[in-house]
Amino acid sequence: MFENIKWSRGDKVLEFGGGTGYNAYKWILPQVQKWEGDLVSLDISNTMVEYARKTWPHPRIQHICADILAEDDKLEKQLDGRLFDKIFSTFVLHQVHDIRNTLCRLQGLLNPGGVFGFICFTNKNFYFRATRIIAQMEKWKECFNGYESIIASWTTFEGKDHGENMLRNLMHECGFQVKTLEILDRSCYFDDIEVFLDLLLAINQFLHRLPEKKKQELKNDYHKLLTEIEETNTDSKDFMFKYELLYAVIEKPEVF
Repeated sequence: MFENIKWSRGDKVLEFGGGTGYNAYKWILPQVQKWEGDLVSLDISNTMVEYARKTWPHPRIQHICADILAEDDKLEKQLDGRLFDKIFSTFVLHQVHDIRNTLCRLQGLLNPGGVFGFICFTNKNFYFRATRIIAQMEKWKECFNGYESIIASWTTFEGKDHGENMLRNLMHECGFQVKTLEILDRSCYFDDIEVFLDLLLAINQFLHRLPEKKKQELKNDYHKLLTEIEETNTDSKDFMFKYELLYAVIEKPEVF
């Protein structure tokens, strides 16, 4: 995504949802350096911002903490009135529930002709479906309190055509022109299903609430759902993980 978009010298770039700072440093920064630009990486979590500052420091990257939808002027003060030529977001928007206001806010941070490129998950994903089922089981309810935050409802579509049309309309309503928008099928093969199940636990944001002795039980419940939802055999040794991604490049129209 970063290399396929047209760059200009001195581009000012914003990363929305910077997290650990890895993507900014490894993927966006090389282009920023090449074109002698500047990069601001924004995240809502102060813990993540502090980690990024310490782990991936660079003179061309400014890490800031702010809520883009907050009613205060914290973000404006930190940006000091800056607008951006490019905004990028990787694997963040599927967790954003107020997508309309978020898109409108990001549009307002772009210069005319500026581009917003993003990629995120859709709801068509075993992990999200299984976690939603597990969170409603009586024995896991307390541990999984707040599970609704992991995937926003707008990522659920009645097929690709419906999803792409709905999202194109949303982008237009938020003031963008759509350059590219696709819902993509992707898959990842695991030759050991145990590795996949361990991965599900590793990425589970609620795991820290569980005592060690309960983690194997949770893993077993994921395995059971795997046989039910994905119709895999209970004794299968491997697994093909199928999922969808939403990829888009949208533009703020030029002013004439």
